[in-house]
Amino acid sequence: AFGKTLRGVRLETRVDLPEVRVAVMPAGDGPVPGGAVSSATRAIERRFARAIVPGDGRSLPETFVAVLRRKRLTFACAESCTGGAIAGLVTGVPGSSDVFLAGIVSYADEAKTVLLGVDGRLLARRGAVSGAVVAAMLDGVLAATGAGCAAATSGIAGPTGGTREKPVGLVYYGAARGRKRVVRRAWLAGLERGAMQRLTAHLALKLVLEVAWRGSHETA
Repeated sequence: AFGKTLRGVRLETRVDLPEVRVAVMPAGDGPVPGGAVSSATRAIERRFARAIVPGDGRSLPETFVAVLRRKRLTFACAESCTGGAIAGLVTGVPGSSDVFLAGIVSYADEAKTVLLGVDGRLLARRGAVSGAVVAAMLDGVLAATGAGCAAATSGIAGPTGGTREKPVGLVYYGAARGRKRVVRRAWLAGLERGAMQRLTAHLALKLVLEVAWRGSHETA
């Protein structure tokens, strides 16, 4: 059924992992069925809604900066497993100084406590790679910077360091705007270290956009 919605159109893609940009174009030089392009576009958006960030051809970081600038939101991040990848994506966009305030790479548990105020008892009880700690990191970076929204990450990037309960590839990433908090869990199995960090950074930015657009209170 999904294939039928793509009749009369062709898809042009540009891959820049972990992003894939897709444009829907008329197929061939002949007449195009009325509304074929718009119908196919809507079908793709419905099918892949959770993965799509509308950006008019812009990259996710470019869209991120544009949306925050439009909403007059400032941004800060607290990173563990991503090691500064989120900050790098955002500050790689010209004009990001309008929205980006600071990035804190709190890799060690002690840094999470000293720089972000994460309770040492929480770290001991739940472990750094946990939704509760990422939520606390969000609280800490917002308090430290006064940003309007924030992202935080913690995970096991590998190739070693995993356990049966927390395998290599397990990540928690979160976003906050004001009092709103969302923390999600993902298992990015089979990715090499750098690819996992890049994908987690992109997931975190996309989640911030979701929170900035709609707002949520879910915690995984």
